[in-house]
Amino acid sequence: MTPGSNSAAVNADNVPYAHQQSAIPLVDAKMTGSTNMKLSADDTLSFAGTRMKTAITNVRVFDGYKVTPPSTVVIDGDRIGVDSTGAYVVDGLGGVLLPGLFDAHVHLNSLSDFEAMRNWGVTTALDIACFPTTLLDLMREKAGRNGLSDCRSTGYPANFKQKSRPLEGWVTDPSQADEFVADRISKGSDYIKIVHDLLMSQDIVTALVAAAHQNEKLAIVHAVLTMSFEIAQKAGADFITHAPLDKTLDRAFIDRMVSEGQVCIPTLIMMEKIPSRGTMTTEASSDARALQYANATKSLKAMCDAGVAILAGTDANRTPFAPAHPMHGQDLHHDEMELLVDAGLKNVDALRAATILPALHFGLSDRGIIEPGNRAHLVLVAGNPLEEITATKNIQQVWINGVNWVS
Repeated sequence: MTPGSNSAAVNADNVPYAHQQSAIPLVDAKMTGSTNMKLSADDTLSFAGTRMKTAITNVRVFDGYKVTPPSTVVIDGDRIGVDSTGAYVVDGLGGVLLPGLFDAHVHLNSLSDFEAMRNWGVTTALDIACFPTTLLDLMREKAGRNGLSDCRSTGYPANFKQKSRPLEGWVTDPSQADEFVADRISKGSDYIKIVHDLLMSQDIVTALVAAAHQNEKLAIVHAVLTMSFEIAQKAGADFITHAPLDKTLDRAFIDRMVSEGQVCIPTLIMMEKIPSRGTMTTEASSDARALQYANATKSLKAMCDAGVAILAGTDANRTPFAPAHPMHGQDLHHDEMELLVDAGLKNVDALRAATILPALHFGLSDRGIIEPGNRAHLVLVAGNPLEEITATKNIQQVWINGVNWVS
């Protein structure tokens, strides 16, 4: 089947061989050892929606630490390969090839969220609360197929009688922790989320984290106040998501996070918007303490400098009761990675926060770095994000499991 065919033929994974889409004049394509085929602005031919053996030439690779000199990367099936024989050639035009991006904190509501993420190069989404279970089941069925982004999810989180959340998630006593975690695992949760507010005691959080670990699941604690951070850290949480708005974390606390190998997903785009709304979060106490975004950024910089792993997450959602609604895919670039750099992280740290570090800490060893055998989750951008982080927005092409999508 040749690219540009109008056939609806699909392969064994139900991936269409040729999906018609408007072409853009970004690539030269040819079959190695065969007649050259050149794409131009007048062509309607597009590789979008196709999976074929591909050699991306003249491309600089972000290897997790630096951008390499121009080289060739081979896509063979759904993996990164080594042999370009018989491959179509895509000229990277000196652009930078990134591993497919992660958003380490999203809330997925529909399949359109997957399409939006795909269009912005977010090839793996880590969902941090999704309900009802039927929605999670649908997303699991579709994720990573037919050019949609892949995902992992907590399902619904543990919380202390929050009326906006499912009753099945209410945990009001440490004795309920084992049952909650077992139920989450039976429903397919990949990891366990705990929403800490001022009503949930240390004992409950500790019991939930212990139950997660006993079942070989990672535990993530939602925290926007220093007290919540302290409870999460003491409980042994693997991840603390958000950043404190009431105070700046002190060095002794941060050193304990480093020694325990705990990870922060600061979601600065959400933290920036909460104080500007003039409202208090559910975690805030009745004394109406002031919440300041500067506390979040100062804490983030101190954590990064001390060696705490920082992951990029937007808290993208379309939930009516949420304090803000970052957009899926787009706001990983337009806000979160730029805000990480504005807070004092180096460009390379922001890129690692959206690529190799989420893969490492969430145990997804088949992605996050471009090397043979890994999944062909790739994003080709014009410009060099190590020089200007906004270059990540200049997306030229995206591959998910070897399926090509032209931005």
